[in-house]
Amino acid sequence: MFYFKNIGVWGDNPTPKGGGRHGGAWRPPDSDITTNVGLRFGPAGVEQNAPDISSGIGYATPTMHPDGYFALVLEPASAAVLRESFATLAHPIGHHCTVRYGTSRLTDLPAPLSEQDIGKTFQLKIIGYARAENKVEAVVVALVLPDGTLLERGFSENVIPHITVATDGVEEPARANDLLQAGFARIDGPTLDAKLEHTYASSKSVATS
Repeated sequence: MFYFKNIGVWGDNPTPKGGGRHGGAWRPPDSDITTNVGLRFGPAGVEQNAPDISSGIGYATPTMHPDGYFALVLEPASAAVLRESFATLAHPIGHHCTVRYGTSRLTDLPAPLSEQDIGKTFQLKIIGYARAENKVEAVVVALVLPDGTLLERGFSENVIPHITVATDGVEEPARANDLLQAGFARIDGPTLDAKLEHTYASSKSVATS
């Protein structure tokens, strides 16, 4: 039996409440879960606490690279589902999963993506969630391959492919990388539709309340 403490999901095969392709109305708690950032659960449901990164999250403001970046940009319906189901902080984002930052060269796309895939819609399966204090929260995603298997690494330049769900309006969305590398809770979340695009969109500029 798995039990996701303070995450709101439980069962032998945890799934977001509500079911369905987009996972229904699953929602993280409104309370501060800093002490639970990075909870991991083994087969017996044993909690393993990852390091608390709250003191290491800063406020440096990165600038957009002049060459933009490649990303799997969520379709509007999927973005709405993500924000509604997972955003608990003041500034929802839920815009994209970065594929390759700082380039416009199609040859820089990582396998299994290629230049022929630009404009195509892919599916991203939510497999994890974490939040640091009340500053930033994100979901971990895996790329659904044509045969239905999940690719958890390699299709994004980020060590842990993810979508920044929301921030407090001050913290930089990119800090989700530090958050997730410190640990996250694995969940069986909804599947989202996302289109492979080259963009210059800033996560802060697409934040919606």
